[in-house]
This record gives sequence, C-alpha cells and structure tokens, in this order.
Amino acid sequence: MDGKKKEQIVLRTMQKIQERCYPLLVGYSGSIAYGTNLPGSDIDIRGIFLNPPEEWIGLQEDSEQIRLDDSDTVVYSLKKAMNLLLACNPNMIEILGLRPEHILFCSSEGKSILDNSNVFLSRKAIFTFNGYAVKQRRRVAALVEERNTSQKEISKDMMHLIRLYAMGIELLETSRVVTYREKEHDLLMKIRGGEYWDKKRKAPSWEYERLLEDYMGAFNNAALRTRLPAEPNREAANELTMEIVRHYL
Repeated sequence: MDGKKKEQIVLRTMQKIQERCYPLLVGYSGSIAYGTNLPGSDIDIRGIFLNPPEEWIGLQEDSEQIRLDDSDTVVYSLKKAMNLLLACNPNMIEILGLRPEHILFCSSEGKSILDNSNVFLSRKAIFTFNGYAVKQRRRVAALVEERNTSQKEISKDMMHLIRLYAMGIELLETSRVVTYREKEHDLLMKIRGGEYWDKKRKAPSWEYERLLEDYMGAFNNAALRTRLPAEPNREAANELTMEIVRHYL
C-alpha cells in the first residue's frame, strides 16, 4: 500500500469517526503501532470517544463502541475505555504508549488521559498479558495442527506472541507502556519473514521454541520483581473521567 492510499484511508476514517462521535484520542493499532508492518499491511485504528450528553444524563442507552466496517477501526466510549485501561487490557493499554507520529487525533481531554497514564497501570498486567499470550500460543498451535494455514500467517502470529511478551516485560520492569518495539524490531521481522519456521516439520523451529521459553521466563521474572501497584488508582481514574465529562457538558 503506497503512502498516498494509506493517507486517503486514514483521512476517510477520521472523517467518519468525527461524523459519528466526539473523539478524544485516536491512533494506530496493530503492526503500524508496533513497527512490524509491511507495505501491504492492514491499517488498524483504535480510539476513545465521548458519549453525547443524552447518554450521560438522559435516558438514551450508552454506546460502548463504534466499529467501521470498511476498515479495522474500533473506537470505545470513554467509560468503556477507562474500564479496559484499568483492567490493563493489552489491546487497549497500547494506546497509552504510542509514538507521537502514530497518534492521529488528540483533544485536550485525550491529552489528559495520556498525561495520567500511570493511574491505570498495576500488577493486573501480569494476568492480562499472560492470558493473551496463552491464547496466542494456543492459536499458533491450532493453526499448525490444521495444516491449512499459510506459513506467512502462522509466522505473523508467532511474531505477535513474542511482541506481546516483550511489551509486557518492559511494562512490568519500567512501569511504562512502550508500544513501538524498537529493541526487538529486527528479531520480530525475522520471525515474521519465516526465519524461525521449520520447513521440514512445517512448524515453528526449535530455535523459536527456545526463544519463546526465554521470553516466558523473562516475563515471569519481571512479574516477580515489578514495582507496579497491586491495583490501579481507580479514584484518580474516576475523577479524571468526571472532569472530562464536566468539561464537555
């Protein structure tokens, strides 16, 4: 996908988002955000929007998310997003660690969420990141067993498994969300490119299995040493949410 086409898709997506809601924070997700994208990679976009007044103080039912069918775009309501952030949901929490160039829209309210990202972080990340990793390992194993998925697709999932552990390790060790995986970039792209695929066995190579064990061990060690609090600062998150709503109303 050339740069012009990518720009057109992003502009069209942002226009649709702004037509349907009041966005607070919108940015890239997926391979672009991680730095593992290829020229033909999909454009994934995630964000946070503020529900209209009639959903906060009226009888109209809250809208928890808006999904655009013509692109992989999902934006979550403020309340839904805050709860996902407080749960250290890996797919949501990555929005807190985006590079500036990967943020597509940021209101003053969105900036306040980024500036207070520490209130969402806790040792809950140990369980959420490990839970996602377990699901990803099972997915890779199932795809290998099925024998009808391409090596490229499986290698991509293998890459994301290591990427997930790497992000989780850094979060636990530094208490910071870093979405773009600069340190592991070359390794991740080698995995995605098939260098850790055993063509004879039609399965991940033994080298990959050892690499995965190393990352799993490092994650477990980071979980034991982390200085993250046991629970997120719900009181501060709640006050931030109310402040954003009051400002908008």
